[in-house]
Amino acid sequence: MQAAIARVLPCIPLTENLPQDLLKTWEAYSQQYLVDLPLETLEVFDTLYQFSSKTLKGKSASKGFAGVALVAVLGRLLKPDYRPHQNFYDIHPRSLFEKYIFPVLREYRAPIGKSDPLNVAKNIGQINLEWARGKDPESAARAAVQLTEWASDANETQLQHMLEGMMWWYLTLGRWLGHTLEAPQYADQALDVVYLCSELIKKAPAGGYSAQAIVGLMLKMRLLFWQSPLLLEGLGERIYSTNTTSKKAGDFILCTESQNLVYEVTTKKIDLKRLEDSFDATMSTRKKGTHSTEVVFLCTLENVSELSIERLPAQITLRNLKFGFINLFEWIELHLFELGHMGRLAFVQQLTLELESSDDIALKTLWKQLVS
Repeated sequence: MQAAIARVLPCIPLTENLPQDLLKTWEAYSQQYLVDLPLETLEVFDTLYQFSSKTLKGKSASKGFAGVALVAVLGRLLKPDYRPHQNFYDIHPRSLFEKYIFPVLREYRAPIGKSDPLNVAKNIGQINLEWARGKDPESAARAAVQLTEWASDANETQLQHMLEGMMWWYLTLGRWLGHTLEAPQYADQALDVVYLCSELIKKAPAGGYSAQAIVGLMLKMRLLFWQSPLLLEGLGERIYSTNTTSKKAGDFILCTESQNLVYEVTTKKIDLKRLEDSFDATMSTRKKGTHSTEVVFLCTLENVSELSIERLPAQITLRNLKFGFINLFEWIELHLFELGHMGRLAFVQQLTLELESSDDIALKTLWKQLVS
């Protein structure tokens, strides 16, 4: 099956190869799948010949909704009596997607996660407007409903065309995402690098990845250029998760023989439950022989509104564990200045390589705009 899927990837069919009655729905779906992506950034791949100007409109991929439509189309080809809009799980979509679709798309750097369609399907059997209601963005979910309903009634030829079109589209995005990123020429200017980092975090947070990548690399450069004996844990972990799911004490940990300083980097709300999870994870590391004595949240004042914190920096003690709260952007500014000229150059080079490995369209688009 993987070989069959892989064969359609190099085809790169023209848009007009798609059934004419599907073009309107396809364009509407594509508009929702991408938000404000500059068309000119894709000209190198001849996409002007593939898509109309109305098709590419976005930066960030609603990847799960595309995955739902892809499973529906491929599922119908494999099982002709499959009706995805009525019983999406009749084809065992998790196995189909994770074992056969995902490995092929990932090989081509397509922007897709291992379980994307299942994450939005949420074990709901019927893919209909009721399912789409309240999804984010709802318009993308409604477009996925249209495509899934279409796939339920399409003939084999139409399904083949649709599969080729979707695979070509994934391949185009994968080529763009695999493009080498250029490092900014102003890396020696502290304030310019501060602005670069701030814009990435504010405008392309990537679920918190931008902030965590920036802070992690900054800590790494700080220890490297200061020749510090401290040990830094947490770098190189491409999936940043919560305390609850990962059981980690924090995103990054500065370690000594006697104590640890735990860093939590977040752009999301921090409530008492988040502190409880952090406390439990920190206590777990203590039982393993380490001694985490303080947790520091790098965040914004808006993130801690539910904790009744009125200004930063601030500190809260929960069951003998101290939690500090420091303004993320002020922390970044201070440490960028402290890195000095050579440290900033190394930091920007490392950040360029780190973001180059990302599959977040919004992040890469913004980076290209900021360094141009």
